[in-house]
Amino acid sequence: MSYIRNMLPWSKLICIFAVVGLSYCMPDPRSCKNSTMADVVILLDASTSIGANNWKTEITFAADLVKSFSVGSNDVRFAAVMFNKDSSKIFDLKSFSAAQDIADTLDNIPYPNTVGTNTHLALAQVRSQKLFSTMSGGRFIAKDVLVILTDGRSKHPTLTQDEVELLKASGTNVISVGIGQTDRNELARMASKSENVFTTADLRLVDHIKKEFSTTICDIQPLNQVSTLV
Repeated sequence: MSYIRNMLPWSKLICIFAVVGLSYCMPDPRSCKNSTMADVVILLDASTSIGANNWKTEITFAADLVKSFSVGSNDVRFAAVMFNKDSSKIFDLKSFSAAQDIADTLDNIPYPNTVGTNTHLALAQVRSQKLFSTMSGGRFIAKDVLVILTDGRSKHPTLTQDEVELLKASGTNVISVGIGQTDRNELARMASKSENVFTTADLRLVDHIKKEFSTTICDIQPLNQVSTLV
């Protein structure tokens, strides 16, 4: 009667049946885990319509969002862009490997109090500078997520919508988060779907990202045990 030496659960065995009638069973070399694997670019509205108080709310929200995730090569990476009359990259996806370092960087951004809400320039910068590309620290296997923190009152709404549609067409998942007195219509138009519209008071965003962009990551482990069927 056949028997298995070094009995292991069948769910963790890989068996190879040879032509000569021998069967070799070995532990499954894959170590798998569920992970939220996403490349997240955060757009920060730093216009005068936001105001100093809402700017602090915005920055605190962004920092808390980052700290809610595991940051790393098999988890979430973050980049940030700030916009008002102009648009400027603060850091890209490859800049940091620790959530606290990202949060500290965000916390230390002073409110510029600059006129203008050229949201379209920030969206264009994400696209033209390829902030989701591998050159900027993006990963082929990760989902591209754009989180726009704004009051939704852009100076050029048509240009803003044109730019956001180009990003959506490239596969970017757009989430809009309202700050202060918001234009809900513009926030809804920018988002990839209605479920992607939030406010800073809404605690569902973290769970939403984790659910929407979770994946299974498997690492191959070295084989250290072989069992033989005779």
